[in-house]
Amino acid sequence: MLASDKTNYPGIYDRTYWGHFVPDKNTEITEKIIENRNKFVEDLKITKCKSIDDDELIKIFTNNNINTDHKEWYETEDGKIILITSPYGESDALKHRNGWIKI
Repeated sequence: MLASDKTNYPGIYDRTYWGHFVPDKNTEITEKIIENRNKFVEDLKITKCKSIDDDELIKIFTNNNINTDHKEWYETEDGKIILITSPYGESDALKHRNGWIKI
């Protein structure tokens, strides 16, 4: 069983880096993380996970100047795009200056 399978939305998370973790082998996949991933989809009305490695879109979002690691991008019910990236390689201050918010 993969982490994506533990959520209420395996069809959304099965295309993500995170979703491919094996919870029994990765102790960082806690019930709280699963709960948060479910809440993320519900609260933001996520309808699908877009292509994992669409680097052109990532460049648009980041203006080519922010390191994006383990990126995930989602589409919402009303057509908005949400990009998530791991916080590696860049400071929070740099990301916030470029319009990123911490969730």
